[in-house]
Amino acid sequence: MKSLLTFNNVSKSFFTETGKTDVLSKISFTLHDDEIIAVIGPSGCGKSTILNLASALENQTSGEIKKDGKIGYMFQRDNLFMWRNVLDNIKLGLEISKTLNKENLDYIHSLINKYGLQDFAKYYPNELSGGMRQRVALIRTLALKPDVLLLDEPFSALDYQTRLFVLDDVYKIIKSEGKSAIIVTHDISEAISVADRVIVLSNRPCKIKKILDIKFDLENKRTPTATRNAKEFQQYFDLIYKELNAYETD
Repeated sequence: MKSLLTFNNVSKSFFTETGKTDVLSKISFTLHDDEIIAVIGPSGCGKSTILNLASALENQTSGEIKKDGKIGYMFQRDNLFMWRNVLDNIKLGLEISKTLNKENLDYIHSLINKYGLQDFAKYYPNELSGGMRQRVALIRTLALKPDVLLLDEPFSALDYQTRLFVLDDVYKIIKSEGKSAIIVTHDISEAISVADRVIVLSNRPCKIKKILDIKFDLENKRTPTATRNAKEFQQYFDLIYKELNAYETD
């Protein structure tokens, strides 16, 4: 089993004129190939900071981060440019990295066709549903051919019904493309339904309270929707809920 991303005793503090704020405290975990990890914890505990460190947008204060592969980051908002159509939005990362060659353009078109966007390539973001916009944002990230996807609460702006549909959609795309992913979420059900493992964080400065292996007896027919009806789902939900609730009373 290949290790794509490893945090080893990683801590992060921010320093301002008014003093020091400790955000992460000795965080250790490993993301393997073909694995999805969900990170869940109290609001403001430092979940997004983990993604920022993994993508090198920020540097850790101490500890070690090892990466074996390319990182792709999908932010909380889709960040589509309203004056660019779907195709031009997907091409953006390649344009910025100056790698928009014929091979990569052909790959973009293959993704557009594979994931049902061929009829929308000339549409603009304001002509798309919220779920469709998230699909465009994910394909824009995939166009850079990352080994690891980082997703920061990518469904939080969607209504409940749309979230269920888009979660299934995104899960299928990640698995179909053979990617590994870390998904930050505040939704327990979302974490359980999509992840192979769930990392539960404490209040800030956050530590890892528990890492749960998530396994369902679904005969290799797992989807986020299917897991919600599985007999194991409620057990995992109760375990995570108990851990999160404990922080509020500590």
